[in-house]
Order: sequence, then C-alpha cells, then structure tokens
Amino acid sequence: MYAEHTNVSRRAFLATAGGAAVGFEIARLPNNVAQAADVLPTLPPLPWPYPAGGLNVEDLRRTAYKNYKTTTPGCAFCTTQTLIKAIGDGLAQEGAAINPWPLLPSGLYKYANGGVVGWGTICGALNGAIAVMDLLGVHGTLGEPLMDYFSTAELPTNALVGWTPDVAGLTTRLAAIPATVSHSPLCHNSVSHWAAVAGVPVSSALKTERCVRLVADIVAKTVDLLNIHFSGGKITWVMPATYAGCYTCHTEATMVPSQQGKMDCQECHSTMPPHGYNRKRNGR
Repeated sequence: MYAEHTNVSRRAFLATAGGAAVGFEIARLPNNVAQAADVLPTLPPLPWPYPAGGLNVEDLRRTAYKNYKTTTPGCAFCTTQTLIKAIGDGLAQEGAAINPWPLLPSGLYKYANGGVVGWGTICGALNGAIAVMDLLGVHGTLGEPLMDYFSTAELPTNALVGWTPDVAGLTTRLAAIPATVSHSPLCHNSVSHWAAVAGVPVSSALKTERCVRLVADIVAKTVDLLNIHFSGGKITWVMPATYAGCYTCHTEATMVPSQQGKMDCQECHSTMPPHGYNRKRNGR
C-alpha cells in the first residue's frame, strides 16, 4: 500500500501523483545536491487542511486494523500513516487546491512505538494521533479529549468484534478480548494493567492483538473528534473532579511538592483520605 519511490523529481512527482494518491515512501531522493530544489516540493505553512466532508470513522477503524496487520505494524507508525493517507486521499477526492499530506515521508513516528523506543511512556497511538492534530492546528483543542478518552474508556472496544478482516491468515470473525480502563495515557500503565487482568505476559499474541485494536480505536476516536471540530462542533475537556483538586493545589505557585501534568494522580500516588481517594484495581 505504501510503495517506496526513488529518484522522483518534483516535476515527475506532480505529473504522476496528481498531488494525492501517492504512497508514503517519497523520502529517498537523489543524492545530487544540485537537484534538491527541483526534487523537494515546498510544503505550505501550518495549519494544513482537512477534508470538508470529513472522514468515515468506522472505515478508518478497520483500515487501521488492516494496516497494522499488513503494512504498518507499530502503534505510532500505524496511527500516523493511516491518518495521513486518509486525510490526503479525502482532500484529493474533494479536489482540494492545497493538499500537502501525500508529500510526507513514510516512517514517521516509528520511534514512538511501545511508548517511545519501547520505554513505555505516552502510548504511541496517542503520540502519533496528536502529531497529526498538530499539523491541523488543533492539538491544543482536541489533544486533551483524546488523552482523556484513552485514559477513561474501556479499551479496546468491541467495535471490531464479529468483523472478518480481509487479511491473510485471518479467516474467522474477530472475537471479544479483555478490555480495561488504564486511568493513564502511559503505555507502561495501560499495557501492564491490561496484561495482568487478561492473565497473560506482555509478550503474548493476545497482547499484540489488544494493541492492534487499541490503535484502531484511537484512530477512530481521532477522526470522530476531527469531524466534529471541522464541521463546526465544539469540544471541550474538563478535568475529572476525582483529581481536579489535587491538580489545583499542587500547581499553586508556592506549593511544595508541586507537580506538572494532568493525569489521574492516584494511578501512581497513594494518599490517605480525606486528602485523596483510593481506588482498588484488579491486577495491581
């Protein structure tokens, strides 16, 4: 799906690609420095455009699943490439005058798989999705609702249960698998808690399947938020009352200890009531 193109001049690229339906691999360019100006198209300033008619949420959920299983494995890699191609294709179908999305090289955000080179920090799906939001100029508006969704929803959802993917080796309908609430945007917390509840090691095939479906869910939620925003809807995020007080107090100018962040405090910190609240969780 994302074929590599080599020795592509700007003139040839625009003539053959139509400005839209190109694979993501356009990063390998001629080594002739003198040709660089001819080879590299000029990207427009941010923010970049989004299809006026929006994108199909469920189609993109399934596309993300199939991409992960075939051409773009990895949470961050699959998320970015699926969204980038969908937005570019959508603009092309609408005949948009400006469509820089097909000019982005493939491989973007491979480093963020597994919570940034496997370190379990922010989930790669979130990392990649919010990067795309940044190109659209809406990461500040939509990034927080997406982070909150990841942290508070039971994931993966059952949206793909009963569907038979058109993927080699998969001949039966997808069955339900365990779902958990991570209470955190961190890969470490999300995966470790899910694996404990599911009763499997993180090296298991079931855990991989869980992450594939999670990517599909985050791509779908991202598209849903983008569709609402770009159709004139208003999306706001309010910090949950369960820890809003913690955040308010521990970010005051004179407070020590102070903190930076908007995550659920009790995911990592234990305090005695009435200072905080305690949440007992299976698998911890």
